[in-house]
Amino acid sequence: MDRIAFALFWFAGILFIALGLLPLADIKVMVGGVSMVFVAGVFFMLAAMAVYAFRRQSFNA
Repeated sequence: MDRIAFALFWFAGILFIALGLLPLADIKVMVGGVSMVFVAGVFFMLAAMAVYAFRRQSFNA
């Protein structure tokens, strides 16, 4: 289950970061000059790293 969560968060993060970096994307929501889609991608990548770290911690205990 942890591998599925890691993969989903990782792929969603990559997708959102890629969409946030596209100059002609129609789904951009800009706040202070920063694309919120890009920020969402960064948070998804952070969540993927948290899932990975939690999984490693739970096996070491």
